[in-house]
Amino acid sequence: MILMLIELVLLLGFGALVFHMRVAGSWTAILVISAIGALCFGGIGLLTASRAQKIETVSGSSTS
Repeated sequence: MILMLIELVLLLGFGALVFHMRVAGSWTAILVISAIGALCFGGIGLLTASRAQKIETVSGSSTS
């Protein structure tokens, strides 16, 4: 979650500085949606890691 906050600040800061982007909406909503997305992708990663028997299965590069 700490890395998500750092990435969010870097991405929004880059967009504001380089592309003069403005945020239309609340910062709270952006933080909440980003946190939910990070938790969902973390859950998918944990599910994939716990179900796979081999690393080739996870990467999809196995040939059988």
